[in-house]
Amino acid sequence: YQLRVTPGLSVRWPGYPTGHFAYSPLWSIVIDVGGGSGESRMRLSDPNVAKLVEARNTGTMEHSRLVRVQHAAEGSRQFHVQPLRPGRTQVIVEDANQLDAASHVINASFFPI
Repeated sequence: YQLRVTPGLSVRWPGYPTGHFAYSPLWSIVIDVGGGSGESRMRLSDPNVAKLVEARNTGTMEHSRLVRVQHAAEGSRQFHVQPLRPGRTQVIVEDANQLDAASHVINASFFPI
């Protein structure tokens, strides 16, 4: 094993620090994750409220629009969260390659405005 020093996770999203988002199944929220070992992963506590969406090889998304972070960190990893229905879920960001690293939890809500 080889140990290396890495910075802590930096997690940002549109409207940071609030986790309240307008619900629209045609929009996805881009969550920007920087720092750490570069091997961060994300999961959702309630997959019935929202899902993670991947970019396809063609560069298009399964949905029509993205709400992005202004001034995303260089070299950061971006996760796309698409709401499926109004409700609340926890967005959990982890970096398993960092020793003693705590998960970053976003208490997200998606409700119509």
